[in-house]
Amino acid sequence: MSGWVSTISLANYPHVVIMVFFLCWSMGCSSHDDLSESFKIENEVSQNRLIKELRQKNITIKIDNGNRVWFSSLDREKVHGVARQVMDASSPDRVSFHYDNPKYTNMLERRLRENDIPFETIIMDNGIKQLVLYQNSIHIWGKLKAEVDELYKRELRAKYGIPTNEP
Repeated sequence: MSGWVSTISLANYPHVVIMVFFLCWSMGCSSHDDLSESFKIENEVSQNRLIKELRQKNITIKIDNGNRVWFSSLDREKVHGVARQVMDASSPDRVSFHYDNPKYTNMLERRLRENDIPFETIIMDNGIKQLVLYQNSIHIWGKLKAEVDELYKRELRAKYGIPTNEP
């Protein structure tokens, strides 16, 4: 009697099922949808506009829980082109600056911390500290920055002998 006879014991059955699943998945028999690349614009308004534009152009996308856009590598150029247009048309969501005198940068940083205002600090390669403030909270930090700006201007006027209009 010739022929191939397969004997699979019940103990090996789960292993066979797992192996068949992975074989099918790796061959594309599963629900793999080739959405292998992702893109995210940190500015939430711009990210939502990107999603809207991609859907209007009928580009297949999937949005994950982090609002990241997943797309096929075949659509890379289209997605990046739309993203570039969206970012070019967007206004910045952050302001980055420092004072020439680090004393005032540190003063504003201290006031921001005391008032629990969210911001980021970046130390540039040349050692200069930059403060990054979010545009959506300008109504909170704008007043503090204006106060520090005024102190900075007073010091510069005094340093260079420029008269002030103050009584």
